[in-house]
Amino acid sequence: MRPKISVIVSLYRGERYLERFLQNIVQQKWFDDIEFVIDHNEPSEAELTMLKEFERAHPGRLKHLVRERVVPYGSSWNRCIREASSDIVAIWNVDDVRTPDSLWRQAQPILADEADLVFGNHIEVGGHGKTEGRRVQIASTPPYLYSRSMVFGPFFMFRKSLCEKAGYVDEQLRASADYDLAIRLSFHARVKALDVDLGYYLMERKGLSTRANTRRFVEDTVIGLRYGNYDQLYYESIPKALRYEIRKIKCDGQWLHVSQYVPDYQLELRKRVVGSMAKGPLNYVRLQAFRYRKTVARIEGS
Repeated sequence: MRPKISVIVSLYRGERYLERFLQNIVQQKWFDDIEFVIDHNEPSEAELTMLKEFERAHPGRLKHLVRERVVPYGSSWNRCIREASSDIVAIWNVDDVRTPDSLWRQAQPILADEADLVFGNHIEVGGHGKTEGRRVQIASTPPYLYSRSMVFGPFFMFRKSLCEKAGYVDEQLRASADYDLAIRLSFHARVKALDVDLGYYLMERKGLSTRANTRRFVEDTVIGLRYGNYDQLYYESIPKALRYEIRKIKCDGQWLHVSQYVPDYQLELRKRVVGSMAKGPLNYVRLQAFRYRKTVARIEGS
C-alpha cells in the first residue's frame, strides 16, 4: 500500500545518532503509513548493521539507498525526493528528534487540500536527545518573508509535485541548499504554519551550516543575490559568493536558469531592489552585532 508520507534522510557519518533516530521513527504516529527514504553515503559497518536489524524488525518501512562515495546533501535529497513513493515529503535530519505526532500534524492540512507546504516551531537544543533548550517560534512569521529568508525551519513538509514548478535542490550549495529550495517552493505553495513544536533541532556547531568553517554565510549571500534579497547579504562574503553560479541551479549535472522556477523572475528582482537595497547595510550591521553577541555568550559560557 502506498505510504501517506515519505520522509527523506541524507545519511553520512551518522553512527552516533542513528540508534536514537531509529527509535524516534518507531514512536511516530502513523508509523505504518510512513516510508523512510535514506540516501546512505559511505556507510560504516555499524550503520549498516543497525539499519539491517531495523528492517528485519519493521519490514517495508525503509527504502535504503547506498552510495559508495559521499555526495553533497543536495544530491542526496534530490535522489530521495525522486525515490519517494508518496507525494507528501518531509525533511528530517538524522541528528534531530521529532515529536511523535509531528509528521501526522503536518500532513493533515495537505491531505485536506488546504496547503502544499507545512512548517512549525522547534526547540533548539545543545545535545542530542535533549528536550530542554531555546524555543524558536517561527510559525508567526509574516508570509511576505517566506521567500526572503529561511523561515520554514528544519522540519518542513511539502508536496513532491511542487518540484515540477519550483525545481529540485541546487547541488552546488553545500550548506544552504535547504534555504534555497524553501524560497523556490514558497513561490508556488499554499503555506500553512502550525503553532506547535515539531521537534528538537540539534545545535552543536558541528553541522554543515553551524560549524566554524561553514560555507553558510557565503551561500546565504548567493541566495540573497539570486532572489534580490539584498537585506540578507553578508557583504564580506560577496567576493566568494560571485564564484558560484548565482542565476543557475545545478541538478543532475545540468545547469538550469532560476527564471524557470520563479514566476516573472526579472520583474520580481526589480521590485526587490527597491524594497531591500536600502535596508541592506543597516541589516548587515544588525547581523554582525547578533553574531558578536552569540560569540561572546558562547565564550562566557564555556
